[in-house]
Amino acid sequence: RPSLEATAIAALRETERVAIALDARRGAFFVARYARGAGGELVEAHAPSLCAGEEMGAALPEGEAVWTDAAPLLEHWLPPARHPRIDALRVRGPHAADLWLAARRAWPPLARPVENEILPLYLRPSSPEEKRARESGG
Repeated sequence: RPSLEATAIAALRETERVAIALDARRGAFFVARYARGAGGELVEAHAPSLCAGEEMGAALPEGEAVWTDAAPLLEHWLPPARHPRIDALRVRGPHAADLWLAARRAWPPLARPVENEILPLYLRPSSPEEKRARESGG
């Protein structure tokens, strides 16, 4: 989640609302939607989810800007004429400061460090985990 939020923080410098679509491989994308709040804060409009390519058009409102690391893969499902792209040359992705801002959203100021509480959000099992499950009949 923080990597999607950090990317949104960077992209929202260019627009008021943005959909982030990251290549999840195997024909799928990690998708989340964000907006810039009245005070400039990040507002989550749609929680991160795993979305098949063919579902992308229904998942994202027409006209909403999209930042993606997989533009050629999205051309078929999200034509730029209906889903404008945020130029990846202007917004290459999050900087370390953007990642820090995203992480700070998750934890209000605390009296103790939170570094050991930071956990990744996995939206599907890894390929080795899926292979192991298939081989064990699970």
